Amino acid sequence: MLPGEDRAARRTLLVCLAAGATTLLDQAVLNIAVPSMRQSLGAGAGDVQWIVAGYSLAFGLALVPGGSLGDAYGRKRFFLLGVAAFLLAGTAAATGRGPGTLIAARLVQGAAAGLVNSQVTSLRVSVQACSRWPWCCHACALPCPNDNPHAR
Repeated sequence: MLPGEDRAARRTLLVCLAAGATTLLDQAVLNIAVPSMRQSLGAGAGDVQWIVAGYSLAFGLALVPGGSLGDAYGRKRFFLLGVAAFLLAGTAAATGRGPGTLIAARLVQGAAAGLVNSQVTSLRVSVQACSRWPWCCHACALPCPNDNPHAR
């Protein structure tokens, strides 16, 4: 069965893609807010660089370990953990009173975004492989959503 033929599969895919897009959009929104944020927090140039680049750094560092953890212990579990951590870190960043708090929250938020995106990417790759070539998952030892209860 193709993922498009099942309503639950389409909803799952929509939620995953929305979460993935939100974590990527967050960095673009921050770049727009930098001038007013710098003024209101009294952040220096170094602080602003850490606020902007720290998210991307943590995001990149979390992608590979996040994917491995999702493969080993279940993608759904780490997807939900990543979304919860992303929301909590976003709340901490929004309510932070100084540049140090914002830098720490953005680092945590970047790592959580990497965790979310690694689960979304691996789920999408598995679903595409199974829908196009059902025999490929077994032949290439890929985790197939049809066989793996954690991937559903």
